[in-house]
Amino acid sequence: MKTIPKVGGGASVAQARQTVLTILGSRARADSRALAFGEGRSGRSLTYGELGRQVEEWLQAFAVHGVRPGHRVGLRIRDPLAFTVGYLSVIGAGLTAVPMPPEAPATEAARLAGLLGIDLVVTDRPELAYTTINWPLESTKGSWAVPAGRRPPPPRPRPGPDPALILLSSGSTGMAKAVPLSEGQLLRVARIISHHQDLGPGEVGYSPLPLFHVNGQVVGVLSAIVSGSALVLEDRFHASDFWAITASRHVTWLNLVPAMLAILGAAPAPREPAALRFARSASAPLARAVRARFEETCGVSVLETYGMTEAASQIAANPLAKAERRAGSVGQPLGVTVRVAAPGGRATMPGEVGEVCIAGDNVVSEYIVPGSAEGRRPATDAGGWLRTGDLGWVDPDGFLYLTARTDDVINRGGEKIFPREIEEVLLSHPAVAEAVAIGVPNDVLGQTTVAYVTSRPGIAPEVLTEHLAELCRRQLSAYKRPERIVVVAALPKGATGKVRRMALKEWAVAQADGRVLPTALVPG
Repeated sequence: MKTIPKVGGGASVAQARQTVLTILGSRARADSRALAFGEGRSGRSLTYGELGRQVEEWLQAFAVHGVRPGHRVGLRIRDPLAFTVGYLSVIGAGLTAVPMPPEAPATEAARLAGLLGIDLVVTDRPELAYTTINWPLESTKGSWAVPAGRRPPPPRPRPGPDPALILLSSGSTGMAKAVPLSEGQLLRVARIISHHQDLGPGEVGYSPLPLFHVNGQVVGVLSAIVSGSALVLEDRFHASDFWAITASRHVTWLNLVPAMLAILGAAPAPREPAALRFARSASAPLARAVRARFEETCGVSVLETYGMTEAASQIAANPLAKAERRAGSVGQPLGVTVRVAAPGGRATMPGEVGEVCIAGDNVVSEYIVPGSAEGRRPATDAGGWLRTGDLGWVDPDGFLYLTARTDDVINRGGEKIFPREIEEVLLSHPAVAEAVAIGVPNDVLGQTTVAYVTSRPGIAPEVLTEHLAELCRRQLSAYKRPERIVVVAALPKGATGKVRRMALKEWAVAQADGRVLPTALVPG
């Protein structure tokens, strides 16, 4: 199969020269009273004029207290509006932003700071002590105060250029990698997203995703400022008042993950959300049954996309026009070139499964090696290709379909099983809310399959497992059928809603050995 070229969203020369500061300045001059960012539950808002003034205050504070390019600034901020101002200020000042999970224990934050060479931390959690961080800024009554007489150490010499942003990513090996992204890469992808989604003044997005991940930053915050649109943020997802917030804020598009779509799709929206153009789905594979259920019950179409930290968030997306989208596909490449490679590097034919590889200006060329003796190592091969660790195939029109992660494929006696195929069958049952299939060790076959599901109210676990076993017998070949189907109260997930498959594998082994299951795995 030929390489799939990048399509659409090219930036003009003038746009390519823009920075976060020049963009914010032009937005404030164009319409200082226009909404820039809001918070859903509290009702607080920032206009572009207010945003510009607050960023300027941060820049002045940095200058007065000796914070300059070369310093790495940890952002451990729970409040979404404060995080947004801090994030834009740090990048605008030419510093390196290192977003940190706001809810992580102080010891974990300190370990992360030491690992990534953070020089100072801005936080709205001053009750937490940072014993290994050189120069903490603390929040006082909602404003940023610098302890008197405290100055950060001079920037330490490091190999390579200073990035605008450093994010940790598990990449394709499961080992944490520090991904350096430049301001140019971040803004370029944000422009591609805003162009593709037809964002501009008058558009209002709603993103209840964590801001210490690349999706919330680029798809959310940066696409809003480059397009001059507005974005409503939330520190966490709440289904109870979700539709009330979208109505009161006149939201026109949603930035969600499949787990949120599954929860919202369990009950109809309280009123027809006529203003909503689409719900964007990313961060994890979206099952067809979850998509269909959400669209039918909520009356909002889903725009499936695909991205990763190493590509500054976006790799592919379906067309904005609903009639041109393809169910089950994550769309066509946007801003990157995609190549699906067979073992040995051969390019695949249409419909043939291989590993998804990406290349382009938006793709990082190297990783930072965390630790005191910091170095860099290549992220791409000699041809400039980054292996994503995702398996998939393309159709003749260049639409990409993902099947599994390379390390999630189940090998049962030499037969390769893609978990998503099993999960799609299980999710087609109306009583199943979530489903995950994993491979567990087997002395004879190497691996066998165990499926975990969460259920909707009204059906007993033992009845549901019988129904699902029969469903699998009708729709799956014998070797693909799960050896066990377990109904659980909840699935272990990360901050972006991705299921932690490794935790499930550990729990499956524990259950097989007769050990006590964690509370989350007590049958629902």
